[in-house]
Amino acid sequence: MLNSNLKTMKKQLPNQEAINLKKEIEKIRIKADILYGKTYEMSNRLEEICLHDDTELKHEYERGGYLERAVYINKVVCKVCGKVINEERIIGSFE
Repeated sequence: MLNSNLKTMKKQLPNQEAINLKKEIEKIRIKADILYGKTYEMSNRLEEICLHDDTELKHEYERGGYLERAVYINKVVCKVCGKVINEERIIGSFE
């Protein structure tokens, strides 16, 4: 009796495992969206209340091309919250 019951359940819902997995994925996506919203709000709040007293200087370089000039970028970035406090762009030569 039990064996025939399982066979009929499999016949009725052949894709039940995939359906259950899809439901779990949707639940996790909803939780991830909520967490993303919370972390976004908290990081914005962090940038507002941070004193930006612990900073570091970061250097970046964007290579130029035949018709574009190279760009040297100097940034002052807060170590605590990651906000760019000051950015200086120096246009270089053609390469």
